[in-house]
Amino acid sequence: MDIRIADRPAFRLIGYSTRVTVVSGLLNPGVQAHIESVPRTKYMELLRLGGSEPAGVLNVSSGVDADYAVGTEFEFMCGVAASARTRAPDGLGLLDVPRGDWVIVRETPPHPVGAIPEWMAAVWFPSHPWRLRPGPSIVASRAEGRGPAMHDLWLPVEPA
Repeated sequence: MDIRIADRPAFRLIGYSTRVTVVSGLLNPGVQAHIESVPRTKYMELLRLGGSEPAGVLNVSSGVDADYAVGTEFEFMCGVAASARTRAPDGLGLLDVPRGDWVIVRETPPHPVGAIPEWMAAVWFPSHPWRLRPGPSIVASRAEGRGPAMHDLWLPVEPA
């Protein structure tokens, strides 16, 4: 696992959004259904809008209950990061993200990316001078060659 802190200028998240419900367990059926509902051709169109970090097609969660209480709702987006001035085409959701610090956790399988937030809360945050700040959590996934996909988890942070 590789962890770094980055200061990022403001950017926009643009993509296909839906409301889903927090469930127990690592796999959320509402999130999975939304990801599968976006045609592959639409992902290619999204990639043309991108141009900012984090790169690639992103899974974005925003407005999640601080305690991840089962049954509460949050906004989920399949999208891309773009410059703060990029316009969202009709029919796509837009989330403006202000400048700020991010902790970026790079993980490769077999560790499930869904388990990282629990590890961060229990181990990493208590031993580092950072805390979560309001903002979306972002998972950027990409395959490199024929090996397993790598995942970068982006969490908004501020000094503790």
